[in-house]
Amino acid sequence: MEHSPKHYNFSFTAGAALLQETVTIAQTLLETNFDWDKTKQEINNNNLLQKDKRQTSTRQFSLVKFRLEQLSKQQIKMLCSESMPDKKIMVILSIIKSHPLVFDFIAETIRSKYFAFDYKLTYADYNAFINEKQAEHPELNSITEGTAKKIRQMVFKILEQTELIDSVKSGTIKKPYVSPQLEQVIVKDNPFLLAALLYNNEEIILATQKHHA
Repeated sequence: MEHSPKHYNFSFTAGAALLQETVTIAQTLLETNFDWDKTKQEINNNNLLQKDKRQTSTRQFSLVKFRLEQLSKQQIKMLCSESMPDKKIMVILSIIKSHPLVFDFIAETIRSKYFAFDYKLTYADYNAFINEKQAEHPELNSITEGTAKKIRQMVFKILEQTELIDSVKSGTIKKPYVSPQLEQVIVKDNPFLLAALLYNNEEIILATQKHHA
């Protein structure tokens, strides 16, 4: 899986997958005709994220906004209209486009385990992945041990909440079902993103040919 190295950001520690929050903000964005200022006003005035503290709502809004800005308008519309399994795939898409560490971990470590019929994901797998990336990503060396553990915890929580693993405890890897409609939208964006949905290289090529035919 070849891709250009991107700086790892760790902003996902502010809230993991944020499934419901992402759907709520995306729906509000759609209702305001993609006006972010109006969307933020609606979210804050009506406490649509249902948070006890304004600070939490503000922090999570900023994170979800950052993620949704990586999606096309068509993808955001699909996020608002599709079934819950499809919503989760669109949330995964927003996360992997926003957080290269999560994409790389899924596309490289989890995918290779899955196609080697090794379906149990462990913290040791994650630690090995991080050790391999430290030379390429010096930002990994400038964080504290506590932050490193928090990052790992949140990565696994994201995987659990989007059902790429059945739970953090068991770590059983699950390949999601991707509908032809969703597959087409992802291929149109970037076929290599399918690696984060546990497509192997041959499946990515076939999907690309099918939707570009």
